[in-house]
Amino acid sequence: MMNFITPYPHGLDWRRHSEKSDIAVHWADVKNSPFKAVRGEMIVRASIDQCTNQLKNGNTLQDWIDGCIQSTLLPNTTNREESRDEQFIAQLIYAVPWPLKNVISTELNTVTWGDEGTRVQLHYQTVTPQHSSEKQHLKKCQPMKHTEGIWIVEVIDEGSCRISHTGFADPGGKIPAPLLNSSALSGQESSFIALRKELQKRS
Repeated sequence: MMNFITPYPHGLDWRRHSEKSDIAVHWADVKNSPFKAVRGEMIVRASIDQCTNQLKNGNTLQDWIDGCIQSTLLPNTTNREESRDEQFIAQLIYAVPWPLKNVISTELNTVTWGDEGTRVQLHYQTVTPQHSSEKQHLKKCQPMKHTEGIWIVEVIDEGSCRISHTGFADPGGKIPAPLLNSSALSGQESSFIALRKELQKRS
């Protein structure tokens, strides 16, 4: 499923960045790209359904994804008649420091359950070609060149789950790679902290 690296994202040479608040953050080089892949992992006191519903709520992603200032759930017109997986399209706008333009990313999300309901993965990837709804934002935003990642939620016991995320983004445009790499690493940790808080509100 991961096109930007190896067939399985954990095949990369991951290096520890930090571990705070029981949240582990790693990074890895991506072949032929100046941008890094990032990975995060934590354990939360929440059910697998609570975690999955939070990840699937395309209208509230800006509440916990670092740097996201707007998220919208869009109608899914993708033809996937042969697939039993649940799919939805989310559109996110990320803030970028002036004078650069903000970035808009329209992503197809695929939710797959396994292990008799004790494991779920959510794979997301940039919709190509460029989604028609992005045109209204192009004066203030540039379209994301490519982003891809996978969220995995696994049941530990009756009241706890392990949540992990591996992702990569190439925004295109003029965003300097060091700026994006630094933001991706700090943002991974901030997003996990905010996600945990959102889940605690609903537990």
